[in-house]
Amino acid sequence: MEKNPPDGYGLAAVIGLTQAQVVTLIQQANTAEDPVYLGNVNSPEQALDSKGLMDEQCAAFEHTLTSRDLVMDISGTAGAGKTHLLKQVSKTVTV
Repeated sequence: MEKNPPDGYGLAAVIGLTQAQVVTLIQQANTAEDPVYLGNVNSPEQALDSKGLMDEQCAAFEHTLTSRDLVMDISGTAGAGKTHLLKQVSKTVTV
């Protein structure tokens, strides 16, 4: 993740709002007694499919399952969803 909140704070995913809208909400809710942090922004919009995959993950999922390559590189920034993608692939593939 880009920035982790301090220890003792939780995380929440916000879907359906732009980053500017989320920042506005954070500014409105943030107080010295109860600070609110923006921890990570994976993409401007996070459209998810039924497996919980974002658009880029869906493309990688399809490519992984249909490719004849023996070795693949799944890379991305921290929090991009690489582990979630690979878990969905492993649920689908049988050996």
